[in-house]
Amino acid sequence: MRDSILAVTILAAALLACGQMTVRSSFQQYALNRAAFEMECPREKIQLVALNVALENPAYVGSQVGAVGCGKKGTYVLTHSGWVLNSAK
Repeated sequence: MRDSILAVTILAAALLACGQMTVRSSFQQYALNRAAFEMECPREKIQLVALNVALENPAYVGSQVGAVGCGKKGTYVLTHSGWVLNSAK
């Protein structure tokens, strides 16, 4: 019985970890269109730069991403309300 509980706990933890979005996937899903609009640059030409955490790490409030493209750049921060541009144009 104890082994069954341990196995279920490990499986649940693994499933939760798989469901966590990375910084890259979160930005691409929720902020890349906005960055393209603000920078007047096609999505395909925007490069993401890790600023305070690797792009493949789990996304969390406070994650920072640099977006660079078409001669422009911006810094975006993940807040409780979503990704927010946090740099001057």
